[in-house]
Amino acid sequence: MVRYQLLDITPMAQDQVIANMRDGMIVIDGQDRIISLNAPAERFVGMSIKEAVGVPVGTLLPCTRQDPDALSSGGLPAAEVHEAERTVDGKRVFLEFRCSPILSRDQDVKGRIIMIRDITDQKIAEISLSLARKKISLLSSITRHDILNQVTVLLLNLDTFRDTVKDPEMLELIRVQESTVENIRHQIEFARDYENLGGKAPQWMNIQEIFTHLMPVMGTYGITFVPLDKELEIFADQLLERVFYNLVDNSARHGEHVTRISIRCARTPEGIMILYEDNGVGVPVGFKEKIFERGFGKHTGLGLFLAREILEITGLSITETGVPGTGVRFEIRVPASQYRIRP
Repeated sequence: MVRYQLLDITPMAQDQVIANMRDGMIVIDGQDRIISLNAPAERFVGMSIKEAVGVPVGTLLPCTRQDPDALSSGGLPAAEVHEAERTVDGKRVFLEFRCSPILSRDQDVKGRIIMIRDITDQKIAEISLSLARKKISLLSSITRHDILNQVTVLLLNLDTFRDTVKDPEMLELIRVQESTVENIRHQIEFARDYENLGGKAPQWMNIQEIFTHLMPVMGTYGITFVPLDKELEIFADQLLERVFYNLVDNSARHGEHVTRISIRCARTPEGIMILYEDNGVGVPVGFKEKIFERGFGKHTGLGLFLAREILEITGLSITETGVPGTGVRFEIRVPASQYRIRP
C-alpha cells in the first residue's frame, strides 16, 4: 500500500467527489461557524470559501442552533430540514437545507454538515398542483353547497307532507324517503372529507387535545372518558381528529350500551400502539375486517372506511381486535419516527 501510494488516493477521491457534487455542502463547527464548503455551496450562499470561513452560519442560512431536546427515535440528535427562497445567479430558486449533526465516537456533537439541494422544479410543480387543487376544490364546494340546499328543501317538504298524512303505509313511505335523503346528505359530507385527504401537509397532532374537543360529544351520550396518562403526539394527516370522532360516533351509534371509552398506548418493537376501547357489544368475529370496507354497516358505512384512509396517508394502520360482547378494541399502530412523548 505504501509502495503504490494507495493511501494517497482515498483523500484525493473524496475531494473530487465533494468538489463535483451538484448539491452544496457546508461544514460548521460546534459554535456554528463555517469551516468548509464546496463550489455549489459557494454559489448558493453567494460567498467564496475564503470569505465564508469563520462566518456564523445563521447570518447566511435558515439553519438555527441545534435544539438539545430534538432527538431522533434512536435517542441521537435529530437532523433539521428547512426550505428557503433565494436569488442565485439572478434567478429565483427554492433551496432545501438539511442540517445533520457530526458525532464523535462518544456520540458528542462536534459540528454539523449542511446539505443544500435545489428543489426549484419540484416546488414549481407543487405550486401548480396546489393551484389546480384549489380550483377543483372551489368547484366541488359550490356544487356540494347547491346540492345540500336542495336536500334541505326536500326534507322540509317531506316533513310538511307527513303532518298532513294519516295513512300508516304513506307515513312509512315518507319515513323511507327521509332516510334516503339523509343518507344522501351524509354521503355528500363524506365526499367533502375524502376530498380533503392529503390536502394539507401532515403535522404533529396532540392526542389529548383531540379528545378534549370530543368530550362534549361523549357527554351528550352520557359516556365516561378515561384519557391517556401520557402527553402523546403523533405525526399524521390533519384529519386525524376525524378518525377519533368516527370511532366515538361508532361507539355511540352501534355499541348499544356504551358507558365508558378509554384511550391508552403501549410500546411495540416498531413504534407505539394507540388503543381505543369501549364497553359496548363489540364487533362479531366475522366482521372485524369488513367494518373498514366502504358501504358496510347499518348507517352509511363510510366512517371507519374514512378513518383507515386518513391513517394510511402517513403510514399508520388500524385494526379491531376486541372480544365480542365486551366492547371494541381498535389498535392504531404508529411507526417509531412518527410519535413523541412530552414530559
